[in-house]
Parts: sequence; C-alpha cells; structure tokens
Amino acid sequence: MPGRAYRPSPYTADDALAVVLGSQRFTATASSPRAARLWARDLLASRADDFDVDAVGLLVSELTTNAVVHARTSFAVTVSMSVRALRVEVTDDSDVPPERTAYGIGLRVTDEVAGAWGWLPTTTGKTIWFELHARS
Repeated sequence: MPGRAYRPSPYTADDALAVVLGSQRFTATASSPRAARLWARDLLASRADDFDVDAVGLLVSELTTNAVVHARTSFAVTVSMSVRALRVEVTDDSDVPPERTAYGIGLRVTDEVAGAWGWLPTTTGKTIWFELHARS
C-alpha cells in the first residue's frame, strides 16, 4: 500500500524531525552506493555517541544499491534528526514500489536493523526511509 510503513514509526509520531543534517544527490553508477555510505558516515561522525553510524552505513548501502540496480535512476540521500531519532531518506525517480524478493536481502536487512522503515510515492518517483532511535 503506497505510503504505509512496513513497520510503523514510534519515533516520528510525536517527535518532529526538524533538523536536516544534509542532503546529497548521486548518479546511478556502481560506485554511488559506496559514495553515499561514506558521505552519510562522514556527516554523522560527530554523532557516533548518539546513533549507530555502522547501522546507518549498512542501510544506506542497501537502499542506494536498490536505487542503482532496480530503479536505475539517480537518487538523493537526506539525513534528518531529532532528539530521539535519526531518519534517512533515499529518493529515486522510479515509481515502482520496493518489494521483498526471494533472492534479495536488502529489505530484509533493513527490516532487521532499522527501528522503523517504509516508503512513500513522490511526484517523480518514491522515497524509501528508515529510522534509528537514539542511544540512551
């Protein structure tokens, strides 16, 4: 169902994500998922005590690889945070919804690692997002 989270977000329901830490656009090339992962990790380096930066890197790699392999379009990665959560969005120009498949593990990994994730259609494609809660 478009716009419905696969796992409802307990973080953004009552905690607005008001601070955008950064947004970067990447081309649909084989090296872009690595570049996106490194960009996100660098962006969050000073917040490693608050959030699991390794988990962010893993999930950014998974979702951006999906954008390159399946959407075959350029994509943007946006990182936002609040006191309680970090949200990462990957937006591409394909309107094909994400789908768990028997041979793919990216969305299964996302489901296991993220505190919440989902997707929503945009005027030009879709945004897949995930959230991680802040460390106590």
